[in-house]
Amino acid sequence: MACGPEGSSYYIFGKRYKRLLAKQGIELKLVQTAGGVENLNKLRDPKSGIDIAFVEGGIATEEDGQNLMSLGTVSYEPMWCFTRKASSDRLLALRGKKVSVGPEGSDSRAIMDEILRRNSFDKDLFRKLSLDPEEAVKALLDGQIDAAILVSSWDSRLSIA
Repeated sequence: MACGPEGSSYYIFGKRYKRLLAKQGIELKLVQTAGGVENLNKLRDPKSGIDIAFVEGGIATEEDGQNLMSLGTVSYEPMWCFTRKASSDRLLALRGKKVSVGPEGSDSRAIMDEILRRNSFDKDLFRKLSLDPEEAVKALLDGQIDAAILVSSWDSRLSIA
């Protein structure tokens, strides 16, 4: 099962499934990834060895529906935007700032890129950093970055850091 980076909600859910399936005599091997985009790419690749994965709703294409099947919704994952300074217009307030949007292959990066595109914002509105969720939280708290954008469930320990 492709999950996500350690500490992410996908990784936490993967560990729960592993424990539950072990009680039924099923061994589940977890593969850490950058997130849902990488997970989807692994599902698309028959040579990847991945049979099941967590994927954020909305990133699969219509063509994926011919070869992949959803087993259902595990959780709802909002997009969180944590900033060092409060602003009523968060995206424009990030102009020129250092912002963690997640690593290449992560849901948060893919969704943020789509939000910028759909709202006709310059794709380089802010300096995108590829920190994983745990690194982003630490960097934000340490004052090394100006904002962190994360897609994560309420249950994730990162979203309450």
